Amino acid sequence: MFDRVGALGVEVDCLINNAGFGDYGPFSKSDLAKQESMIGVNITALTALTRLFLPAMLERGRGHILNMASVAGFMPGPLMSGYFATKHYVLAFSEALVEELRGTGVKVTVLCPPPVRTSLSNPARIASASYLSTTKTTPAEVARYGYRMMKRGKPVAVYGSRYKFLTGFLVRITPRFALRRLVRHLNAQGSQ
Repeated sequence: MFDRVGALGVEVDCLINNAGFGDYGPFSKSDLAKQESMIGVNITALTALTRLFLPAMLERGRGHILNMASVAGFMPGPLMSGYFATKHYVLAFSEALVEELRGTGVKVTVLCPPPVRTSLSNPARIASASYLSTTKTTPAEVARYGYRMMKRGKPVAVYGSRYKFLTGFLVRITPRFALRRLVRHLNAQGSQ
């Protein structure tokens, strides 16, 4: 992709790393190839594209990078451990870049939506009764919000006031053992 963009002679002022997918179920029974592919898309591709496009932005002294994480990045994710872990990487990586790039004119925003009504639940084998499958949040709503926050230079953009409270306060005061159990309960909803 980087080479194709370069061949077009296009200057990339805005990089949006949005590709990703998840998997559902006990990690011990997961398909290793699918886990490796998920890490490749959710982490490796995002990291590589950021590394490839960033130097030219720094040279020009301007640019925006929008990385798609999730509210899942703020907590452990029993039954979706690999997915939650990849989103934690995106959150930590993006926040580190925010600080590294301070004063350069290049801004990084990490977008952290709640579950969004996409096709993610089918490939991930998520039960149709799960909160992950019954969400009302649409991709268009999240995309508009993410774009606005990126243009404002907001480092961490959590979509929705309920999820801002969850990630900004509730996750921080809840004991880790209780958080793990709560998320497992939520992730297990609707499964048999």
